[in-house]
Amino acid sequence: MKLKGFRARLMVQATEDIVRVRTAFEDLVGQPATELAHEGYWKNPLTLLEAHGGPEEARKILINLQKLHISDFLDHCEKNQFFIRVDKEGLLSGQILPGQSDGLQLIFEFEGHAPTSSQTASAVRALWSKA
Repeated sequence: MKLKGFRARLMVQATEDIVRVRTAFEDLVGQPATELAHEGYWKNPLTLLEAHGGPEEARKILINLQKLHISDFLDHCEKNQFFIRVDKEGLLSGQILPGQSDGLQLIFEFEGHAPTSSQTASAVRALWSKA
């Protein structure tokens, strides 16, 4: 299976330092972020940071994640996608830690005909073994 690309998303609250969050986001994904204004459930202003990239950018991110010993994320595969949530507070302090629903969402996509989760996990492991 070949790596197709990645998408990254992170919601930023109005009370958070957007410049600091954006810098940490862009440092991890290696791509400029697009900012989209949103409104929260209670009408509070939110900013959605998004970025995407092709196979080479996705490969660089995955290799960096592997170096940080987070292979336990391989449980989060679904067909031809590999999902990772990174803790926002950890990201701001320079640490890559497993995150919750409000964390940075990374989605890596693989080419192919909807392989199984185990095949996707095997593709990620193979990429890491070549690093």
